[in-house]
Amino acid sequence: MWFAACETTARIFANVVPLAQIPPVRGHVNDPRPVVLFDGDCAFCNATVRWTVKRDPLARLSFAPLASDAARRVVALGDPARDFDSLPDAIVLVDRAGVHTASTAVLRLARHLRFPWPALAVALLVPRPLRDAAYQVFARNRRRWFGRADACEIPPPGLAARMLEADKVPRGE
Repeated sequence: MWFAACETTARIFANVVPLAQIPPVRGHVNDPRPVVLFDGDCAFCNATVRWTVKRDPLARLSFAPLASDAARRVVALGDPARDFDSLPDAIVLVDRAGVHTASTAVLRLARHLRFPWPALAVALLVPRPLRDAAYQVFARNRRRWFGRADACEIPPPGLAARMLEADKVPRGE
């Protein structure tokens, strides 16, 4: 009798797909792929996104401009307590560990790129106030040094498919 119950159970679960094999919705809080939110009006930020895509051949990262509804939803899913309007306008990284800003976002982003860039993560050992002070100097001056992005920039191949759209990001309700 016990053997028959085991066979029945085995037949029931034979067609069940393990949860780990179900691909997550890109941008969803359960998505292991991080999302990079960037200032779409900043020429340096746009160039950095294009540079990052070239160094992320496994497409581990998704992207969205900070001024988009998709960015607002991703942040709400990553950290519901976080006030979206208080985020800096430069770069934000949302991953399973939460919402990261300033130097921490940049260094955690480097972990997802191909060698040698993950080695930059060692800089996370530097106290955050020191890292963020240097980051803030650059962030404050980036538009002056590099200018603003063209409003009608056409994304390079490989980037358009990785840009999040609000209707593809679940609501954080």
